[in-house]
Amino acid sequence: MNMTRIITAKIQPDIYTLIEDGVKHFEVRNESFEGADIIHYVSSETGETLGFYETDGSQSVISGQDRDLLALVSAVPIAFVEKLGLTALRQVYVAHIGGRVDNIEACLKWKGTK
Repeated sequence: MNMTRIITAKIQPDIYTLIEDGVKHFEVRNESFEGADIIHYVSSETGETLGFYETDGSQSVISGQDRDLLALVSAVPIAFVEKLGLTALRQVYVAHIGGRVDNIEACLKWKGTK
């Protein structure tokens, strides 16, 4: 039996739309994504599930001081990156956002049999 690691990430709905539209390809956070298989996005406003996306479980670590790079990989304006406080951190974690998971139950069942 294989284990599937799902991490939950709160996100503003307008930023989540960038993922759905294929504009935002990387997730930037202050906590590690290492070993994660799926990112479960929930609205930071309501707590409702917005969607699930696969990730390959790998991550990169970049300096929180590199504001331009943070804005580039985040696909959001630098002012938003600064508002989140990411630039004050020594390092931040970056994970690639993969394909959307439309049926999480079927995905978990399939991953459990790999």
